[in-house]
Amino acid sequence: MGGVRAPSTPTTGGLLTRVRTAVLLTACLAGLLALGYTPLVALVFLVIMACAAAEWATLAGPTSRLRLGLFTVSVVACCLVALAMPHGWQLKLLVTAAVFWLLALALLWRVQSTQVKLPASSSGWLATGLLALVPAFVAAVLLQELDPWLLPQVFLLVVTADTAAYFGGRAWGRARLASRISPGKTWAGVWSAFCAVPLAAILFNWLPIHAPLAAWQAAAVAGVVVLSAITGDLLESLFKRQAGAKDSGTLLPGHGGILDRIDSLLAAAPVYALIHLLRADFQ
Repeated sequence: MGGVRAPSTPTTGGLLTRVRTAVLLTACLAGLLALGYTPLVALVFLVIMACAAAEWATLAGPTSRLRLGLFTVSVVACCLVALAMPHGWQLKLLVTAAVFWLLALALLWRVQSTQVKLPASSSGWLATGLLALVPAFVAAVLLQELDPWLLPQVFLLVVTADTAAYFGGRAWGRARLASRISPGKTWAGVWSAFCAVPLAAILFNWLPIHAPLAAWQAAAVAGVVVLSAITGDLLESLFKRQAGAKDSGTLLPGHGGILDRIDSLLAAAPVYALIHLLRADFQ
């Protein structure tokens, strides 16, 4: 979630590169989701998680190519194992992910309020990577299987939060959200996202497609999505700050790495999937 930031003044060339990359990624994603073929969606997201795992291992500290490769293979293997698990175990995995992100939020609050420094443990960050990446992959596939509209919807909600936070931060950004974690993020961006995303969720329910939730329910879930997205964004910012890195990688021109683009989704997708799976089970 690149938003929730204070104003910045990118160069014209840098902005054009960023826009071109964003347009290309959006077109590819829209085409993928329009096909609605779950195995292809799973394969593409597996590749994305493999790239994200490589970046995560690099940020975790000095590492050999062997260790980087082993972590990437471990993430891919765990994703495949989780995908083959019975529904009940997949649900437990998403519950574990939700608890993990709640604990991450508490950790971020402690770091911001007490200036505590986390131990530079590469093993700890690698374990955290498994908890962040694997449930997000499973959530994406389960959302696609449950309802082809759900996966693009969570993408749209996260993008809406990102956009609203960016412009809200530019227009009214003064008070910093978490100056010790990511100085560029502002409270104005947060409140802009909390205002825009529930409205967007209600508008999505008016489209001539299957609406899985009533308008008021969609708005409430959208609020949870915003909180999750901000948590994912801040955790990656803390991770990069610990590593002394500006971006997670250089794979996406103008944007940085894969993690820089999916940090919000890593938290939002499992929570969103958990809500809809629980709702489906109780119906």
